[in-house]
Amino acid sequence: MSNAYIHYVKRKIVVRYPKDIASPWFSELQSYESGFNKPVYHVTRSKSWPAKDIKEGDVIWLVGKLSSPWGLLPPSIDARIEVKSVDIIKEGNNQTKYRFLAGPNSRWLPLHDATIMLNKLQIILKNGEKSTPCNPDASNVGQVFQSIRKLNSPYLIEKFALKVESLPHHFISYRIVDGTKMAFEKANSLVKNGNIVFWDRWSLPRRLAERRELVADAALDGLLNKKITDSSIVWGIESPKYNETNSYSAKEKALAVSLGKYRVEFENES
Repeated sequence: MSNAYIHYVKRKIVVRYPKDIASPWFSELQSYESGFNKPVYHVTRSKSWPAKDIKEGDVIWLVGKLSSPWGLLPPSIDARIEVKSVDIIKEGNNQTKYRFLAGPNSRWLPLHDATIMLNKLQIILKNGEKSTPCNPDASNVGQVFQSIRKLNSPYLIEKFALKVESLPHHFISYRIVDGTKMAFEKANSLVKNGNIVFWDRWSLPRRLAERRELVADAALDGLLNKKITDSSIVWGIESPKYNETNSYSAKEKALAVSLGKYRVEFENES
């Protein structure tokens, strides 16, 4: 019988990053063809229970709160990882980490406020007792789930994920170079009003969002085009450099306009 777990992951918007794609800063990035539609793996250095008991077929839910220089977004479910296999990796100084490789049913999830659901989640403690650890009156999701926790039942989180994946999403189109703050503000407004949002700073693999304007890639084009096609509304964050020739934003706007989904959030004053 498979078990379900939940783990908090730090998500941070980086606004200062190297422009050289060969920089070691980008070393965590997987090959461009992997990790777009589903995670590749999840790593923990915890050697205690329950991490050491996770096995093939179990599910790890990742939860996070996207932080930025302008504030925090509400907590969202980042990904569902169905464990295909577990690697135990020996490091220096007698350190060990577990790497949980993601199976074909693993996937990323878009932004959607998970606060109410998380406040109801029950976990199982090592002694077998059950606990509802999230405090509705405190923003303690990161503290509660900073270590992997075993869920008493996956029902609530599975129901939440099904809702997020079955309803139309809003797509945020913007320029990284001068529109990130405005895009954050729009994402924050949409999420706090109960919407489901695809924004690359959350909805793409780690660090790919910062790198995407440096290298053109057919796989990334295909993913973004599909997300625009599947969306209900595309919000154009029309900063001064939005819609410049050959930019991702120009391609995104052209497709959204052709589909009748384009809405302007900020007017370009240039």
